[in-house]
Amino acid sequence: MGSRVNKAVVLAAGRGSRMRQPIPGLLLSAAQEAAADSGCKALVPVPCHPFLDYGLSALAEAAISRVCVVTGPEHDRLRRHCQRRSDDRLQIEMAVQAEARGTADALLAAESFAGGDPFILLNSDNYYPPPLLRQLAGLGGPGLVTLDRSRTLAQRSGNLDERKLNGYAAVLTDSGGMLSDVIEKPSPEVWRSLPEPVLVSINAWHFCPSIFTACRRIEPSSRGEIELQSAALHSLHHSDEIYRVAVSHAAVLDLSSRADIPAVAAALAAVEIAW
Repeated sequence: MGSRVNKAVVLAAGRGSRMRQPIPGLLLSAAQEAAADSGCKALVPVPCHPFLDYGLSALAEAAISRVCVVTGPEHDRLRRHCQRRSDDRLQIEMAVQAEARGTADALLAAESFAGGDPFILLNSDNYYPPPLLRQLAGLGGPGLVTLDRSRTLAQRSGNLDERKLNGYAAVLTDSGGMLSDVIEKPSPEVWRSLPEPVLVSINAWHFCPSIFTACRRIEPSSRGEIELQSAALHSLHHSDEIYRVAVSHAAVLDLSSRADIPAVAAALAAVEIAW
């Protein structure tokens, strides 16, 4: 078992196409409207702090001390914000994905930050509570933290409803509970056919440096993107890596579009920024 990691990579290089789309009748503050118009989900105030700050605060609470935020070349405002927030408790570095070529390509931009160390990887448009992050950092080796689909729907934790979960990936495990496959955006029929518990990937990964080799070796998907799930599976099937699969019952939040802003703001209203 490896030691607990203290590095995190946060992917924030997306174009924010869904966030840019207006929703007639939706009441948002002027600051929220402006951030949504820019497409930069990480800077949407929910309710008063930028969404990314809650995620960075959760990382600090989980004893992660170094973070690399991967942005696109157009995200100057986000880079300036992160540079202002960096301090002794949470050192924030920046990396730029020169062209939007997929999540695995975005991760490659952070290779020098990883520097040969294990790290955790997260989406900037999800909020992962500190207990989940501590669980992820303490996996002891490559793996991911998932959600139990049925339990998440029954508890109504976070804002992950059935529609949102259907857009995530399903995680399959072997008889020992280790990762065997990832099914990207299964059809409703496939979701129904999976045996319980059905595990859902929330893109919360614990990686070793070998993942970068996999990112360079995989072919683009049918969408023309170099995707992280494919890189993880390549690493699984073409190396000696074993990927652990853990299950969290934490309330994960998803900020994909303007429609998510009110619910996310309500959920985070009582959460204090810890750093």
